[in-house]
Amino acid sequence: MGLFAEWDWDGETLVARVDALGFYSLFYCQDGDALWLSPSPIQLVAEGAPAEPDDEALGVFLRIGLFLGESTPFEKIRVLPPGGVLRWRDGRTTVTREDVVVAEAPLGREAALEGFAQGMREAVRRCLASCDDDLILPLSGGRDSRHILFELERHGRLPRECITYHHGGAVDDAEAEAARRVAERVAAPHRLLSGRRSRHPDVLRTLLLTHLCSDEHAQMLPLREHAGASGCATLDGIAGDVLSRNGGFANPGAHALCRRGAFEEVARGEIAGHARVLNARPEDVWGEQVVRRRFPEEAAVAAIAAQLERFASAADPVTSFLFWNRTRREISLVPTAVLSSVPVVLCPYLDHDLVRFLLSLPFEITSDGRFHDAAIAAAFPQHADLPYYDELRDGRTPRTSAADRLRTALGGLAMIARVAPSRLLRDGPGMLGLGTPARARKAMGFQRYYRMCTEPMSPAFARRLLRLGGALDARRTAP
Repeated sequence: MGLFAEWDWDGETLVARVDALGFYSLFYCQDGDALWLSPSPIQLVAEGAPAEPDDEALGVFLRIGLFLGESTPFEKIRVLPPGGVLRWRDGRTTVTREDVVVAEAPLGREAALEGFAQGMREAVRRCLASCDDDLILPLSGGRDSRHILFELERHGRLPRECITYHHGGAVDDAEAEAARRVAERVAAPHRLLSGRRSRHPDVLRTLLLTHLCSDEHAQMLPLREHAGASGCATLDGIAGDVLSRNGGFANPGAHALCRRGAFEEVARGEIAGHARVLNARPEDVWGEQVVRRRFPEEAAVAAIAAQLERFASAADPVTSFLFWNRTRREISLVPTAVLSSVPVVLCPYLDHDLVRFLLSLPFEITSDGRFHDAAIAAAFPQHADLPYYDELRDGRTPRTSAADRLRTALGGLAMIARVAPSRLLRDGPGMLGLGTPARARKAMGFQRYYRMCTEPMSPAFARRLLRLGGALDARRTAP
């Protein structure tokens, strides 16, 4: 149990390894008889590793927001696979892996609910046994962190405080209200982290913290700052949603298509779904000709379909695909990278026994998207009346003022000037929102930063990005 990366060099042989799930990203590059190894691909480039882009991997990333398998933005830089062990000696590198494809278990729903409850209880027990520190629990209005909190109550070890980030507004939003009610029920201290954030510095800072491998997680920066300064261990509900297949993670249509071998159709659905969330396309920033030449959609579809097909024999191919790709390659960057300022991050849902159990569940048991709700209600009937955030109505949030929009735009211009001054004329109007639909501005702003940070990549530019990331982080995390 545990997420880690480690290496050892005895003067002749280098041996590096990562945890069995491969959730801690350790990047490597072999070019000729030279080997580079680091938790940061930007650091590898800064030290001289080749930085040619991997256009197929980038085409996938620009469409679904993550990198598949072991790919990265760079053609010759890879991440170690699940259970990966790298050995380098005399200029030769070998990498082994321990893939886990879990077959379906013959379980009914009641046995599955009981197995989930017992598995989660044991997972939390193991986490608590491994750490004596005071605890902080990021508490949302959803299922994963709620289940953790109820288990902490059962074990008699409530967190020092529960944290919910509130994005503003005159009254609590549904997320904050649901979290407050849950914390009050078990008598756990609850704190709202709120206040105005500078969006552009946060986006750029997160992009660098996550090694150019994620298009989200800026919302976690308040927790990085607060928990990092507290000295407490933090619990993370990573993987609970996808493993329990709750809500949108139960996808009967995609499951049926996989069973028929229609993996390309599922891949197109993944791309279309991400595009609806973003309200933007790669073409909006990179241009039609560049996308057609470097990042054709058909290449992205083929790459996603190939990854889906790897899990054709799993109990639920879509869940396994999402866990080993989205959760492992993107969501894992919260506990391992964004929260790197925190002394200890505990991840109960990544308990190996619990992972295998949940991946083995027949799809029919979870197809209604309410499996986690039912599991929590069965294990903690005394709390079954507490609503989830999607059962509450949001309070009104004031509209953004013209002055706020101007401050945000000027912040974008300032960040362009720090990253790539030569692009001010090209990207400045976009940062000011000129000619950009309001609903697409955030996504297009991220893609502009991504292009600025990857296109001119070189050792000197990588060192500049590392200095900039360090300066942004130091400014926001200073006591």
